[in-house]
Amino acid sequence: QHARIHTHTHTHTHAAVTRRHGVRHQNTLEQMSMSESGGDGVSSGKDLSGGSDWSFMMAPVEGDELIGMVSDNGEASIRAVVATGLVRGAARMQKTSPVCSAALGRTLICALMMGQGKKDGSMYGESEKETLQIDVRANGPIKQVFALADGEGEVRGYTANPFVEIPVNSIGKLDVAGAVGEGFITVVRNNRFWKQPYKGITQIVSGEIAEDMAHYLTESEQTPSALGCGVLVTPENDEVIAAGGWLVQMLPGATEETISQIEKNIMTLAKSPTTLIREGKTARDICDILSEGLRPEKLIPEYIVKPRFTCKCSIEKVYRTVAIIPRLEMEEILAEKGQLEVKCEFCKRTYVLQGTELEEAYAISEMKDEEKTAEE
Repeated sequence: QHARIHTHTHTHTHAAVTRRHGVRHQNTLEQMSMSESGGDGVSSGKDLSGGSDWSFMMAPVEGDELIGMVSDNGEASIRAVVATGLVRGAARMQKTSPVCSAALGRTLICALMMGQGKKDGSMYGESEKETLQIDVRANGPIKQVFALADGEGEVRGYTANPFVEIPVNSIGKLDVAGAVGEGFITVVRNNRFWKQPYKGITQIVSGEIAEDMAHYLTESEQTPSALGCGVLVTPENDEVIAAGGWLVQMLPGATEETISQIEKNIMTLAKSPTTLIREGKTARDICDILSEGLRPEKLIPEYIVKPRFTCKCSIEKVYRTVAIIPRLEMEEILAEKGQLEVKCEFCKRTYVLQGTELEEAYAISEMKDEEKTAEE
């Protein structure tokens, strides 16, 4: 469904642990949501380009890592991710402008962290694969930012308009909020063992992505959360040189003591995710800072995955997409253009179909419809 049919031959760091249900109603953790934007960062840096546009999807990029852990008392879940290679590869492949690279990168990072296992810590040893989808739709020039992640560290996403160019904001950072605008965020969690997916919708509160996702977690999923993420882009060549983030969630029954320790640890962290990454901090280093005083005995093992941008497009899926188009309309397109191009929104691969392939697409679709009717 995420294919477009063509008929022609710093980053921001938003950390918000919002308190609810007897745990101090508003604030302290509340407005700590970070979404760095130094150009999201824009920073000077060396050219890290090289390799083909799709090579980064073949295997996890060296240095990219996501680590999750739970406090010894089971009251807090902590995750951190370094995804510089993943975000850089996605931005190159989709040829996004700097502000779109920042918006896309932040959304991919949030999807990776939020889609990693369950909130109660039972993600350890879990075999079921849960998917998480983030769909940001707003009235800004970027129009839409979409990301889909699973519990094994695979993620993909895109922006509806990857070429947005707008001035930096009042503090000289990439204006992600201006590119996004006002609108809504829809999050869908699904698992093949569930009767139906869980769907939550919240209004965009800032447009900076991380703060909006922290707001979503608190308001829709009723989970007090702190979230920080960032993407740093060089002004010389629009290259992503740092991308990552962290997520802290208070689990049911969290005590005031645990919450206060988490607040203290977040204040100790102090710097933005991209600054930490540029200083050489790993996902484990960030988790260790955020879990200080909470895991003295390390009773629950750490959870480690290597995140990777993946695309599931195939000619079979293209056939299914094309078969939805009324045959008469398709014949008119062929008569005018001689062929049909279908472009994948995730990897930007283009599939070109001509008369024989289109007939095959309709034949396969009709055959499956007949099989379905026979089963019913």
